[in-house]
Amino acid sequence: MGTKKYSILLVITSIICLSVCTNSKPGYSNNKKVIDKKLVDILWSPIAGRWRVDTKNGILHEKRGFSRKKGYSPLINHNSIITKIQFEKFTKVYFNYSILTASRQPVKILFVFGARDFRNFYAISLSGDKNGINRISLTGSKTKDTTLPRHKKWNFEVTEYNSQPCSIAYNQKNRFSLKFKKKHVTFKADKKIIARFKLPEPANNGMIGFSSKNAKIQLSNVVVYNKRIKVFSDDFKKNSVYNFSKHLRIKRRVIKK
Repeated sequence: MGTKKYSILLVITSIICLSVCTNSKPGYSNNKKVIDKKLVDILWSPIAGRWRVDTKNGILHEKRGFSRKKGYSPLINHNSIITKIQFEKFTKVYFNYSILTASRQPVKILFVFGARDFRNFYAISLSGDKNGINRISLTGSKTKDTTLPRHKKWNFEVTEYNSQPCSIAYNQKNRFSLKFKKKHVTFKADKKIIARFKLPEPANNGMIGFSSKNAKIQLSNVVVYNKRIKVFSDDFKKNSVYNFSKHLRIKRRVIKK
């Protein structure tokens, strides 16, 4: 019973944490009077999973691998992390990504973009078995009933717009990219086009994120551009991931007007 209560508390905490992190500036509370110096470098909000930054090697690890279906959103059902920043516009997203050996099956990987919150987003979705990734698709998630409270279970629907076969190996570092042009998104691996999908609407804004199920992953060197202007980057040489338990204990000071 204690484990069940803890799991429910952890999910509710994730929802609250994501809401706070995506609706306030780094280092500031919503009343803009309290600053926390250690929050200034925070760029990512974890939703579920065990996300750890290796600052020596510049790698973000998801170390749990398996995930549990909680029913609150696709991102909570997977091991997910998302940017604190809601981008006004981006045209290119680059990142190094390694999918380690599958711990369970099927393996599911989401590269999230156009996210408004933990239920409303688009994603390039990779799926596979014990041998490797064998399918790529364009998916989208949206809230079914916006009048219901945020913690209502299964109040979302996931749509697969298009899919096709592909081949991506495990235990191999790839330089992936997402490129947006009007209502199209192109996904490349090491400069090779893997898929190009038509979007239901322009989705090159909002938050970006990474989500995985049944495989541990490694992420590094994330760079986001709006045309030729770099609007975001993280080499993970600093601990840029929000830790709810840790930052709850950090002392804050009031800024005098």
